[in-house]
Amino acid sequence: MGIKQLVDDPWREVAAKYPALTKVNGKVSKVTDFGVFLEIEKGIEGLLHVSELGGEGNPKDRLKEMKEGEEIECLVTSVDLSERKLSLSVKALHSAEDRANIKEHAKRTASSSKASLGDIFQAALAQKNAESAPAAVEEAPKVEASAAAEPPAAEAKSEEASTDETSTDTEEKPKTDEN
Repeated sequence: MGIKQLVDDPWREVAAKYPALTKVNGKVSKVTDFGVFLEIEKGIEGLLHVSELGGEGNPKDRLKEMKEGEEIECLVTSVDLSERKLSLSVKALHSAEDRANIKEHAKRTASSSKASLGDIFQAALAQKNAESAPAAVEEAPKVEASAAAEPPAAEAKSEEASTDETSTDTEEKPKTDEN
């Protein structure tokens, strides 16, 4: 029997201990052209691929800045027990943190304000109507008062005359032999 058979296999518990979407800290054990290997615990290493480093600029440049022994916080994206592979991502960690922050913000604002966008528009429309309503109310009695008042006698006679003239102009005159 060899030494490996006497020591417990750390990969037996990896799936239970580090399921997908678990936040982990690891030490850089090896830097390659395609990514960084992180030691999560003794005997367990995961690959942080260059495309999953996240951050600004060229990922290959960030790879050059990595040094063995450096601590990196990342998220487990997948576990393959048969291949003994652990995929890690800093990008996914930042995305998960952003989603958590958005949810937290939404909870705080939802508990402090129960208004929907429709409620806000309805309130603004009601306020606008309330501001313009007093002006319309003030103008309305003036219009009604002038319409209710009788026109002076001179205006009434001129209106009758103008209606008579228009009616004679539009009416056809009977044809007689004189025309």
